[in-house]
Amino acid sequence: MLKSAASTCLGALFAIGLHAAVQADTVAQQTHQADALAPPVAALTAPSLSGLYLAATLAETERDIPSAADFYRQAYELEPTSERFLHSAFTMELADGRMTGALDLAAILAASGDTGMARLTLALDAVRQRSYRAAIRELATYQTDGFGDLVSVLVGAWVQHANGDTDEALAQLDALDGPAWVELYGAYHAGLIRLASGDLEGALRDMERAYSTDAGALRLVQGYAQALVANDQAEQAEEVLTSFLELAPLNAVILADLEALQAGQPMGHRITTPQQGIAEVAYGLGLALGQDGAEEVGAIYLNLALFVHPEHDLGRFGLARVYESLELWERAVESYEGMGNAHPLKRTAEIRLGVLLDQLERPDEADAHLEALIESDPTDLEAINTFGTVLRFRRDFERAAEVYSSGIETITDHRREHWRLFYQRAIAYERTDRWTQAEADFLTALDLFPDQPDVMNYLAYTWVDRGEHLDRSVEMLERAVEMRPESGYIVDSLGWVYFRLGRFEDAVEQLERAVTLDPSQAVIHDHLGDAYWMVGRRLEARFQWSHARDLDDSDEVDEEAIQRKLQRGLTREEVESVGTWPEGYEIPTLR
Repeated sequence: MLKSAASTCLGALFAIGLHAAVQADTVAQQTHQADALAPPVAALTAPSLSGLYLAATLAETERDIPSAADFYRQAYELEPTSERFLHSAFTMELADGRMTGALDLAAILAASGDTGMARLTLALDAVRQRSYRAAIRELATYQTDGFGDLVSVLVGAWVQHANGDTDEALAQLDALDGPAWVELYGAYHAGLIRLASGDLEGALRDMERAYSTDAGALRLVQGYAQALVANDQAEQAEEVLTSFLELAPLNAVILADLEALQAGQPMGHRITTPQQGIAEVAYGLGLALGQDGAEEVGAIYLNLALFVHPEHDLGRFGLARVYESLELWERAVESYEGMGNAHPLKRTAEIRLGVLLDQLERPDEADAHLEALIESDPTDLEAINTFGTVLRFRRDFERAAEVYSSGIETITDHRREHWRLFYQRAIAYERTDRWTQAEADFLTALDLFPDQPDVMNYLAYTWVDRGEHLDRSVEMLERAVEMRPESGYIVDSLGWVYFRLGRFEDAVEQLERAVTLDPSQAVIHDHLGDAYWMVGRRLEARFQWSHARDLDDSDEVDEEAIQRKLQRGLTREEVESVGTWPEGYEIPTLR
């Protein structure tokens, strides 16, 4: 897993995790699940060794790290000669942040000859205790694959620097050879070490080299700006930060750095100790690896970062995001709560806490938490957008509209980034039968962000549903599909509108593509079944209806209607209830 994750993820090493994390339009929607939480795997009982093993492997398959750690630990204690139980217990405890237990297991693994993650963990424990010679001894036996060699060089450079051999540390980093991102990472850490050792001109050269490779990577932007300021080039540093904000105008970290720079205060990106430097290594690896199915590996490195340097708040924020992606809501809550109050992302973390409280089916606490945040700053559109979205997912559209309105009322200068507030309030209005207000908000959203696919999709679909602006609606949906061709739900909208307009062959073409793009949506299969029936493909129609009935989200379709269609097909009255039956049209014979 580590090799494949390294090859696919590390190119984005410095940029992952923060751009989207601070955007108001993604804060609530990316992790909110409408379904009730399933019973945790930890609720299972497994008194026997075989039962513990089965429970552990099930928990690991379900990516329930805390339960897997519990069960593997119990299995190991029952069978301490099992290398499988020992190694799995160590890995899961490390991913769960149980550092005391993980260290005990790492020592046992190392004593048995392990040269992998156990050795790295012991080396970082030595760094934490400032026992740098011990760390060097542990790193000397740390041997894994090519990726492990990179980790060894990066961590080893900081340990050498801490042990007083900065020249050797920099020589190790300069000797790194490989893809561009490897050299970039080496230059970045060489720059950090030179900054920490007082070689300001050398630090600027390294940071400039790294920054020139990827000017959109947050940590490189911060490091380069820090080096510029250290070399009395504050104006150039301000230009670097401002250029980044043109790409991500709401990035709280860079906004805080720019504010500090303009006020003549130190910026936030300061790494002066070996512990901070090694935590930065582990943090970068954790963010890069903690995605696309390798979240457990990301959690390991992020927990190691916090183990070495507990005040690494970006690492804590990144760990919370990884836990969220694993649906470990309680662990994510603990991580967010541990962030320092002064960090620029603290308020974003507090907003995430509100979402997670709702996710944990504690709606009263979630509401009180988010309401208190908004009361403390009524102009915080991120908090307002999040609370409104939480309420919409609960189908409390009346309150959602009120919350969105409270935010819109604070805006004196409507800009492009405000489109989502109007769009989401429009949805709340539409769902509470206030179409005149909803339509006005949809159109305002399009004025602010012309051709926005989600807005065009919702507005055009509703117009067709109401029998209004049919030509313009089709044009909008065709444009939305052109802009978002891989969106199953938008392609479904276009296909269903074709169906409602009596363009059944066109409907089949689009709905077949929608099912391919998003095969988990029952409503798309239901729509495709209707379209198949109207072009005479009746066996395929019944197959699609049956599939829609049996999918996990079958509550999104009318099961009674599907049962009727399975028994006798689609009637003219049912077609005309949603759209048009073309004059003189006859359903083709069975094919």
